[in-house]
Amino acid sequence: SWDEVTGKVGLTWKPTEDVLVYANYARGYLSGGGLVGNFPGIYQPETVRAWEAGCKTTLMDNRLIFNGAAYRQKIKDMQVFVQDITGSRIDNAGRAHVNGIELEATAVPIDGLRINAAVTATEAEYDEYLTINNRFAGAAPGCDATTRLCDFSGNRLVQTPEYTISLGAQYTFEFAAGTLTPRVDVFRSGDLYFLSANSPLERQKAYTLVDLNVIFRAPEDRWTLEAFVRNVGNKDIISNDGLQSNTLGNGFGLDNYTYYPPRTVGVRVGVNF
Repeated sequence: SWDEVTGKVGLTWKPTEDVLVYANYARGYLSGGGLVGNFPGIYQPETVRAWEAGCKTTLMDNRLIFNGAAYRQKIKDMQVFVQDITGSRIDNAGRAHVNGIELEATAVPIDGLRINAAVTATEAEYDEYLTINNRFAGAAPGCDATTRLCDFSGNRLVQTPEYTISLGAQYTFEFAAGTLTPRVDVFRSGDLYFLSANSPLERQKAYTLVDLNVIFRAPEDRWTLEAFVRNVGNKDIISNDGLQSNTLGNGFGLDNYTYYPPRTVGVRVGVNF
C-alpha cells in the first residue's frame, strides 16, 4: 500500500475589477498497482509537483476576454501505459517534466461578430526513462544488446504536440423569421508521438483541420436547423497507434492505427417543447 500528502495553495489579486492575477502550487498523486497476465508486476505511484501563474481579463466593456497562463510540472515515477503485440504493461519513467504557455481570447468587435483564438506551446520530455522497446523481437537499434534496455531520456511525452493553434469566427444575421449563424473553425497541431520511443512509425505529422457550420434558429429557439462539414480537407489523422508488430518484419510491420473521422457532412434538426 502507499500513502501520500497532496494539496494545493494559491494566491489571487485583482488590481482592477476587470483583471485577475493568480499563482498556485499543487502536489498530485496517482496510486500504484499490480498487473497480471503477460507482464505481471507492481508499478509505483506517480507524483506531480505543479506550478502555474496567469491572468484572466475582461476588457473593452466585455467585448474582449483574454486569459493567459504559464505552467511547469515535475513528475516522478510517471506511469506510462505500454501496449504491443505481446501484451500490455505499465512502466514507471523515473522523471519527466512539462513546461507550457496557454493564451486564449474571445472578441466581439461589432454586434453579431464573435472571434475566438487559442495558442498553446508545450515542452514535455522524459528526464529519466529506461525500458524495453517491444516493437522489436530482439534489442532495438541503439539499445543495450544484452539487457535490451533503451534510454528514452530526452524523448517527448506521448500525444503531446509542441504547439496547437485554434481560430474560430461566426456572424449572426438577424431576420424576422429567426437568426442565421455561419461559423468556421480552424485547428492546427504540431506533430506528436504515440509511443515513448518516438519512432517515425509512431508519429502523427503536423496537421490542420477545418470545420464549417451554419445554424438557423427560429424565434425563441422553438426549432433549429443546422448543417455542418467536419474535416473539410478530408485529412487522414491518426488518433491512436494501438498495436506494434515484432513479428512482421521484426519491427517494420504495419501498425494498427485508429483514425479520426474523415470528411463528415450532416444536418441536424432540433425542436424545443
